[in-house]
Amino acid sequence: MRFLLALLLAPVLLAPVRLKDATPSFFTPPAQSPAPESYSLPAAEALTTPTVIMVSPTILPASPTVVITPTSLNLPLPPSATAPQQIIIIQQPAPNLMSPLQSALCQKGMELVQQLTLLSYQQRQNATTLRLSLAASAAAGEARGRQWPNLTAFNHAAAHLPWFGQPQKAEILDGTAAARRLCEQ
Repeated sequence: MRFLLALLLAPVLLAPVRLKDATPSFFTPPAQSPAPESYSLPAAEALTTPTVIMVSPTILPASPTVVITPTSLNLPLPPSATAPQQIIIIQQPAPNLMSPLQSALCQKGMELVQQLTLLSYQQRQNATTLRLSLAASAAAGEARGRQWPNLTAFNHAAAHLPWFGQPQKAEILDGTAAARRLCEQ
């Protein structure tokens, strides 16, 4: 109950106190500062050049007769615009592309393996046949671009096919051997 009473009285207690005509000086006058009361900063202007402080003021002597230049501060000079620019041409060797006939044969061999493994996967879901199907699909895509396919994943998935109970295993093994022969450099 006391808590609710405190919550109800809080706005009244926190309200600002206003005195209109108090005869004794209730508030003390503000302290006078040495700066004039109407002092204000000038209006902000856009900088035309960036402000750069070259060195710390503790390094240089404080005499105003010292002329500061980049060479007196041991700073690197900016590159001159008159220096000729060198053009470097890098010639890459021509890629070793497959012939169009070999590309088509490799692509068809990989698509055959992909279709056989998908058929086998539909009959019995095995992660290895799915990996072989994905590897064959990737190799067929590379062969479509006349690039020699990377057969590392294909060979790894073909080597780890299950020994027993996999439908069309003989056809898949024959297809992988034929596709490997057609797609090797």
